[in-house]
Amino acid sequence: MVAPYRPLVPLALLALACGGSNGPAAPDTPAARTGAALVFDAARQQLVLYGGRDGSRFLDDTWSWNGRAWTRLASAGPGGRAYAIAAYDSDRQRVVLHGGLRSQGAVDDTWEWDGSAWSQVAGSGPSIRQHASGGYDEERHRFVVWGGANSAGQWLTDTWTWDGTAWNQATTGAPASQVLASPAVYDAGRKTLLMLVGGFSRGTTSLWEWNGAAWSVVGVGPVATMDAPLAPGGSSGKLLLVEHGATGATASPVWRWDGQQWSAVAGSAPPSRFGAAMAYDPVHDVVVRFGGMDNAGAAVGDTWVWDGSGWAEK
Repeated sequence: MVAPYRPLVPLALLALACGGSNGPAAPDTPAARTGAALVFDAARQQLVLYGGRDGSRFLDDTWSWNGRAWTRLASAGPGGRAYAIAAYDSDRQRVVLHGGLRSQGAVDDTWEWDGSAWSQVAGSGPSIRQHASGGYDEERHRFVVWGGANSAGQWLTDTWTWDGTAWNQATTGAPASQVLASPAVYDAGRKTLLMLVGGFSRGTTSLWEWNGAAWSVVGVGPVATMDAPLAPGGSSGKLLLVEHGATGATASPVWRWDGQQWSAVAGSAPPSRFGAAMAYDPVHDVVVRFGGMDNAGAAVGDTWVWDGSGWAEK
């Protein structure tokens, strides 16, 4: 039996919010949400946003961001959900999405976005889970999923790979002693997937990497007390981490990893958010963060962009 799923407290706040967002979104922007998936679609040169949750509503819409504006791509998809894991399969030019939390609980299905529509590609594989970590391993041409929590709030520590046809479970379960993890980021120089995992109740994190056969520790991560989105930092650094911020904080601490050590980024910071979606846009060499839940427990729908020197709301 794994440790209890502690971050369910913020999820309870979402349930209490019951649609409590910061007002209606404009028709040309995604509605306020937390727990959405955000992935860069290289074939179509745009970021793709899917799903999320606003209070009691699980959203099922798909949007694109071209560096200037949002465009709705589809009003229906895999079925409204939040906290799914998604990544871009550069070999087959598809966004792959697995699992997540729906109104009936966590799910275990797998879907792909081809730029115009979603299609279900597997109804089984990794067990039911939400808040899993994962990413696309470009060296081994596999979508990798690790861990997450099941509907009972129990932590999972298994690793699975998707080759576009079938799921296969890896023999390793490490990092078994850790809990909530960031999405995984592929490092072309190291030819590995990197993810930040941590015992957030202790404020500790570690950076781990997947080499196709096993997980291993790269080093100690920055102090963090809540789950934090991780993305490639582009020309400003290998990785960029934007923390939720301590209780009552108005801004999100920002950290950068240069391949050897972490350093706090001085200057402007976006507002503190839980469950924000974040991804790197290589076309414009910026990191984009969307939505999340504010300190009052309400979903928001703001877009923030990091250009390597500072943050700006778009």
